[in-house]
Amino acid sequence: MGTGPKSVTSLGIDVAIARGLDIVVLDDTLRVVFGPATLRLVDLPDLIRRTEPDVIAIDSPPAWGLSGKSRPIERQLQALGINIFPTPAAEFARDLHRWMETGFDVFKVAGDLGYPLHTAGASFARCAIEAFPHASAVVLRGSLAPVGLAKYVWRRSVLETAGVACSEMRTTDHLDAALAALTGIRFLSGDFSVVGTPDEAVLVLPIGRIPVTRYARDHEVVIGRRSGLHAVPQPARDQAPHACGCGCGARARRRYLPGHDAKHRSRLLAEIRAGSGPAADELQRLGWVRIPAAAIEEALGVPITEMPLSPLKLYELKAAKTD
Repeated sequence: MGTGPKSVTSLGIDVAIARGLDIVVLDDTLRVVFGPATLRLVDLPDLIRRTEPDVIAIDSPPAWGLSGKSRPIERQLQALGINIFPTPAAEFARDLHRWMETGFDVFKVAGDLGYPLHTAGASFARCAIEAFPHASAVVLRGSLAPVGLAKYVWRRSVLETAGVACSEMRTTDHLDAALAALTGIRFLSGDFSVVGTPDEAVLVLPIGRIPVTRYARDHEVVIGRRSGLHAVPQPARDQAPHACGCGCGARARRRYLPGHDAKHRSRLLAEIRAGSGPAADELQRLGWVRIPAAAIEEALGVPITEMPLSPLKLYELKAAKTD
Protein backbone atom coordinates (compact mmCIF):
# COMPACT_ATOMS: atom_id res chain seq x y z
CA MET A 1 0.00 0.00 0.00
CA GLY A 2 1.44 3.39 -1.01
CA THR A 3 2.07 6.10 1.47
CA GLY A 4 1.07 8.97 -0.83
CA PRO A 5 3.09 12.05 -1.66
CA LYS A 6 5.22 13.61 1.05
CA SER A 7 3.81 16.90 2.31
CA VAL A 8 5.79 20.08 1.81
CA THR A 9 7.09 21.56 5.06
CA SER A 10 8.60 24.83 6.23
CA LEU A 11 10.74 25.22 9.37
CA GLY A 12 10.43 28.68 10.97
CA ILE A 13 13.08 29.89 13.41
CA ASP A 14 12.91 32.88 15.76
CA VAL A 15 16.44 33.78 16.88
CA ALA A 16 17.65 34.98 20.28
CA ILE A 17 20.92 34.77 22.22
CA ALA A 18 19.71 34.04 25.74
CA ARG A 19 16.60 31.90 25.35
CA GLY A 20 17.70 29.89 22.31
CA LEU A 21 15.85 29.23 19.06
CA ASP A 22 12.07 29.05 18.93
CA ILE A 23 10.92 26.55 16.31
CA VAL A 24 7.66 25.82 14.47
CA VAL A 25 7.30 23.51 11.45
CA LEU A 26 4.22 23.84 9.21
CA ASP A 27 3.14 21.64 6.33
CA ASP A 28 1.42 22.86 3.18
CA THR A 29 -2.02 22.50 4.81
CA LEU A 30 -0.77 24.89 7.54
CA ARG A 31 -0.86 22.11 10.12
CA VAL A 32 1.75 22.37 12.87
CA VAL A 33 3.84 19.18 12.49
CA PHE A 34 6.52 20.12 15.02
CA GLY A 35 6.65 22.62 17.86
CA PRO A 36 6.40 25.10 19.18
CA ALA A 37 9.71 24.25 20.81
CA THR A 38 12.82 26.02 22.06
CA LEU A 39 16.18 24.54 21.12
CA ARG A 40 19.86 25.31 21.53
CA LEU A 41 21.86 26.05 18.40
CA VAL A 42 23.82 22.83 18.93
CA ASP A 43 20.56 20.83 18.66
CA LEU A 44 19.46 22.43 15.38
CA PRO A 45 21.32 20.10 12.97
CA ASP A 46 19.62 17.03 14.44
CA LEU A 47 16.19 18.66 14.14
CA ILE A 48 16.78 19.59 10.51
CA ARG A 49 17.87 16.05 9.69
CA ARG A 50 14.80 14.60 11.44
CA THR A 51 12.20 16.95 9.97
CA GLU A 52 13.77 17.38 6.50
CA PRO A 53 11.95 20.66 5.76
CA ASP A 54 11.69 21.96 2.20
CA VAL A 55 12.63 25.47 3.30
CA ILE A 56 14.08 27.04 6.46
CA ALA A 57 12.75 30.54 7.19
CA ILE A 58 14.93 32.43 9.66
CA ASP A 59 14.01 35.61 11.54
CA SER A 60 17.48 37.14 11.23
CA PRO A 61 19.76 38.68 8.65
CA PRO A 62 22.22 36.14 7.19
CA ALA A 63 25.24 38.48 7.44
CA TRP A 64 26.29 42.05 8.15
CA GLY A 65 25.36 44.65 5.55
CA LEU A 66 27.84 45.55 2.85
CA SER A 67 28.12 49.22 3.80
CA GLY A 68 26.63 51.89 6.03
CA LYS A 69 24.31 51.53 9.01
CA SER A 70 21.47 49.72 7.26
CA ARG A 71 20.72 47.57 4.21
CA PRO A 72 18.36 48.28 1.29
CA ILE A 73 16.02 45.73 2.93
CA GLU A 74 15.46 47.99 5.94
CA ARG A 75 15.13 51.16 3.88
CA GLN A 76 12.57 49.58 1.55
CA LEU A 77 10.49 48.24 4.43
CA GLN A 78 10.58 51.59 6.25
CA ALA A 79 9.34 53.26 3.06
CA LEU A 80 6.29 50.98 3.37
CA GLY A 81 5.76 52.09 6.98
CA ILE A 82 7.12 48.83 8.42
CA ASN A 83 9.60 49.41 11.23
CA ILE A 84 12.60 47.07 11.32
CA PHE A 85 15.84 47.02 13.28
CA PRO A 86 18.66 47.94 10.84
CA THR A 87 21.50 45.59 9.99
CA PRO A 88 24.73 47.60 9.64
CA ALA A 89 28.05 46.82 8.02
CA ALA A 90 30.43 45.08 10.41
CA GLU A 91 32.34 48.27 11.26
CA PHE A 92 29.13 49.90 12.53
CA ALA A 93 27.97 46.93 14.63
CA ARG A 94 27.47 47.57 18.35
CA ASP A 95 26.49 45.39 21.31
CA LEU A 96 22.80 45.84 20.50
CA HIS A 97 23.41 44.10 17.16
CA ARG A 98 25.20 41.04 18.59
CA TRP A 99 22.09 38.85 18.59
CA MET A 100 22.40 38.87 14.79
CA GLU A 101 25.58 36.80 15.04
CA THR A 102 23.46 33.95 16.40
CA GLY A 103 21.32 34.31 13.28
CA PHE A 104 24.44 34.17 11.12
CA ASP A 105 25.31 30.87 12.82
CA VAL A 106 21.81 29.52 12.11
CA PHE A 107 22.20 30.30 8.40
CA LYS A 108 25.61 28.59 8.43
CA VAL A 109 24.13 25.44 9.99
CA ALA A 110 21.41 25.46 7.32
CA GLY A 111 23.96 25.95 4.54
CA ASP A 112 26.18 23.16 5.82
CA LEU A 113 23.17 20.81 5.73
CA GLY A 114 22.29 21.63 2.11
CA TYR A 115 20.05 24.68 2.49
CA PRO A 116 21.82 27.54 0.63
CA LEU A 117 20.67 31.12 1.09
CA HIS A 118 18.03 32.27 -1.40
CA THR A 119 19.21 35.51 -2.97
CA ALA A 120 17.03 36.07 -6.05
CA GLY A 121 14.73 34.54 -8.62
CA ALA A 122 12.03 31.90 -8.31
CA SER A 123 11.54 29.83 -5.18
CA PHE A 124 13.12 26.42 -4.89
CA ALA A 125 13.07 23.65 -2.32
CA ARG A 126 15.85 23.02 0.18
CA CYS A 127 17.01 26.58 0.70
CA ALA A 128 17.12 29.06 3.57
CA ILE A 129 15.34 32.43 3.44
CA GLU A 130 15.43 35.56 5.55
CA ALA A 131 12.03 36.37 7.03
CA PHE A 132 10.74 39.12 9.34
CA PRO A 133 7.58 38.11 11.27
CA HIS A 134 6.40 41.68 11.89
CA ALA A 135 6.55 42.46 8.16
CA SER A 136 4.88 39.14 7.33
CA ALA A 137 2.02 39.96 9.71
CA VAL A 138 1.57 43.44 8.23
CA VAL A 139 1.42 42.28 4.61
CA LEU A 140 -0.87 39.35 5.43
CA ARG A 141 -3.28 41.63 7.31
CA GLY A 142 -2.86 44.54 4.91
CA SER A 143 -2.33 47.12 7.67
CA LEU A 144 -0.23 48.02 10.68
CA ALA A 145 -1.44 46.92 14.10
CA PRO A 146 -3.66 49.34 16.08
CA VAL A 147 -1.78 51.51 18.55
CA GLY A 148 -1.53 49.93 22.01
CA LEU A 149 -2.45 46.41 20.93
CA ALA A 150 -0.13 43.71 22.27
CA LYS A 151 2.05 42.03 19.65
CA TYR A 152 0.97 38.60 20.86
CA VAL A 153 -2.72 39.33 20.29
CA TRP A 154 -2.16 40.95 16.89
CA ARG A 155 0.14 38.29 15.47
CA ARG A 156 -1.92 35.40 16.80
CA SER A 157 -4.99 36.82 15.08
CA VAL A 158 -3.11 37.18 11.78
CA LEU A 159 -1.99 33.55 11.96
CA GLU A 160 -5.43 32.24 12.88
CA THR A 161 -7.04 34.23 10.08
CA ALA A 162 -4.54 32.63 7.68
CA GLY A 163 -5.53 29.17 8.96
CA VAL A 164 -2.76 28.33 11.45
CA ALA A 165 -3.88 26.85 14.79
CA CYS A 166 -2.18 28.70 17.65
CA SER A 167 -3.57 27.02 20.76
CA GLU A 168 -0.14 25.67 21.78
CA MET A 169 1.74 28.89 21.08
CA ARG A 170 2.26 30.54 24.46
CA THR A 171 4.66 33.36 23.59
CA THR A 172 5.21 35.98 20.93
CA ASP A 173 8.40 34.13 20.01
CA HIS A 174 6.36 31.01 19.20
CA LEU A 175 4.09 33.11 17.00
CA ASP A 176 7.08 34.69 15.27
CA ALA A 177 8.49 31.25 14.46
CA ALA A 178 5.08 30.29 13.03
CA LEU A 179 4.92 33.48 10.94
CA ALA A 180 8.37 32.67 9.57
CA ALA A 181 7.22 29.13 8.75
CA LEU A 182 4.08 30.48 7.05
CA THR A 183 6.26 32.82 5.00
CA GLY A 184 8.25 29.77 3.93
CA ILE A 185 5.09 27.94 2.81
CA ARG A 186 4.04 30.95 0.72
CA PHE A 187 7.56 31.08 -0.70
CA LEU A 188 7.39 27.44 -1.79
CA SER A 189 4.00 28.00 -3.45
CA GLY A 190 5.38 30.97 -5.42
CA ASP A 191 3.09 33.43 -3.64
CA PHE A 192 5.80 35.79 -2.42
CA SER A 193 7.84 38.89 -3.17
CA VAL A 194 11.16 40.19 -1.90
CA VAL A 195 12.78 43.41 -0.76
CA GLY A 196 16.51 44.03 -0.89
CA THR A 197 19.13 43.48 -3.57
CA PRO A 198 20.43 40.12 -4.87
CA ASP A 199 24.08 41.16 -4.51
CA GLU A 200 23.62 41.69 -0.75
CA ALA A 201 20.50 39.99 0.66
CA VAL A 202 16.77 39.70 0.06
CA LEU A 203 13.96 39.30 2.60
CA VAL A 204 10.90 37.25 1.65
CA LEU A 205 7.39 38.64 2.15
CA PRO A 206 4.33 36.32 1.98
CA ILE A 207 2.51 38.42 -0.61
CA GLY A 208 2.56 38.22 -4.39
CA ARG A 209 3.01 41.92 -5.05
CA ILE A 210 4.36 44.69 -2.86
CA PRO A 211 2.11 47.79 -2.65
CA VAL A 212 3.39 51.13 -3.92
CA THR A 213 2.05 53.10 -0.93
CA ARG A 214 2.76 52.94 2.80
CA TYR A 215 0.68 50.64 4.98
CA ALA A 216 -1.86 52.50 7.12
CA ARG A 217 -2.52 51.77 10.76
CA ASP A 218 -5.73 49.90 11.53
CA HIS A 219 -7.84 52.13 13.79
CA GLU A 220 -11.22 50.44 13.42
CA VAL A 221 -10.89 47.00 14.96
CA VAL A 222 -10.22 45.19 18.19
CA ILE A 223 -8.86 41.67 18.19
CA GLY A 224 -10.09 38.71 20.16
CA ARG A 225 -7.58 36.06 21.22
CA ARG A 226 -9.77 33.30 19.77
CA SER A 227 -12.09 34.78 17.20
CA GLY A 228 -9.90 37.02 15.07
CA LEU A 229 -10.73 40.54 13.93
CA HIS A 230 -14.00 42.27 14.75
CA ALA A 231 -15.16 45.61 13.38
CA VAL A 232 -16.53 46.96 16.67
CA PRO A 233 -15.65 50.14 18.57
CA GLN A 234 -12.67 49.93 20.89
CA PRO A 235 -13.35 50.59 24.59
CA ALA A 236 -12.10 53.85 26.04
CA ARG A 237 -8.71 53.58 27.75
CA ASP A 238 -10.15 54.66 31.10
CA GLN A 239 -12.89 52.01 31.00
CA ALA A 240 -10.79 48.87 30.78
CA PRO A 241 -7.19 47.68 31.21
CA HIS A 242 -5.11 47.72 28.03
CA ALA A 243 -1.80 46.44 26.76
CA CYS A 244 1.33 47.97 28.25
CA GLY A 245 2.72 50.56 25.83
CA CYS A 246 6.20 49.01 25.79
CA GLY A 247 4.93 45.99 23.83
CA CYS A 248 5.65 43.39 26.54
CA GLY A 249 2.12 41.99 26.22
CA ALA A 250 1.12 42.53 29.87
CA ARG A 251 -2.06 44.37 30.81
CA ALA A 252 -1.85 47.79 32.46
CA ARG A 253 -4.37 50.30 33.80
CA ARG A 254 -2.17 53.19 32.70
CA ARG A 255 -0.09 53.52 29.56
CA TYR A 256 2.77 51.50 31.12
CA LEU A 257 3.48 49.12 33.93
CA PRO A 258 5.80 50.68 36.53
CA GLY A 259 9.27 51.10 35.03
CA HIS A 260 8.29 49.97 31.54
CA ASP A 261 8.20 53.53 30.18
CA ALA A 262 11.95 53.83 30.85
CA LYS A 263 12.58 50.49 29.12
CA HIS A 264 10.55 51.62 26.10
CA ARG A 265 12.40 54.94 25.90
CA SER A 266 15.79 53.21 26.15
CA ARG A 267 14.88 50.81 23.36
CA LEU A 268 13.71 53.63 21.08
CA LEU A 269 16.90 55.60 21.73
CA ALA A 270 18.98 52.55 20.85
CA GLU A 271 17.07 52.14 17.60
CA ILE A 272 17.53 55.83 16.77
CA ARG A 273 21.28 55.49 17.29
CA ALA A 274 21.19 52.52 14.92
CA GLY A 275 19.49 54.66 12.25
CA SER A 276 15.76 54.02 12.69
CA GLY A 277 13.59 56.92 11.54
CA PRO A 278 10.32 55.27 12.67
CA ALA A 279 11.75 54.96 16.19
CA ALA A 280 12.42 58.71 16.16
CA ASP A 281 8.85 59.34 15.03
CA GLU A 282 7.52 57.14 17.84
CA LEU A 283 9.66 58.94 20.43
CA GLN A 284 8.26 62.25 19.24
CA ARG A 285 4.67 60.93 19.23
CA LEU A 286 5.06 59.88 22.86
CA GLY A 287 6.25 63.35 23.82
CA TRP A 288 9.80 62.33 24.78
CA VAL A 289 11.41 65.13 22.81
CA ARG A 290 14.49 65.82 24.93
CA ILE A 291 17.43 63.70 23.86
CA PRO A 292 20.57 63.60 26.06
CA ALA A 293 23.68 65.15 24.55
CA ALA A 294 25.53 61.83 24.69
CA ALA A 295 22.91 60.16 22.51
CA ILE A 296 23.02 63.01 19.99
CA GLU A 297 26.80 63.04 19.91
CA GLU A 298 26.98 59.30 19.37
CA ALA A 299 24.36 59.42 16.62
CA LEU A 300 25.86 62.42 14.80
CA GLY A 301 29.49 61.72 15.55
CA VAL A 302 30.18 65.34 16.54
CA PRO A 303 30.24 67.01 19.98
CA ILE A 304 27.36 69.34 20.73
CA THR A 305 25.93 70.84 23.89
CA GLU A 306 22.75 69.39 25.43
CA MET A 307 19.63 71.08 24.07
CA PRO A 308 15.94 70.33 23.51
CA LEU A 309 15.79 68.56 20.16
CA SER A 310 13.01 66.83 18.28
CA PRO A 311 13.97 63.20 17.66
CA LEU A 312 12.62 63.62 14.15
CA LYS A 313 15.03 66.53 13.66
CA LEU A 314 17.82 64.35 15.06
CA TYR A 315 17.04 61.69 12.46
CA GLU A 316 17.01 64.33 9.70
CA LEU A 317 20.41 65.59 10.85
CA LYS A 318 21.76 62.06 10.78
CA ALA A 319 20.39 61.50 7.29
CA ALA A 320 21.95 64.74 6.07
CA LYS A 321 25.27 63.75 7.61
CA THR A 322 25.33 60.39 5.81
CA ASP A 323 24.19 61.72 2.42
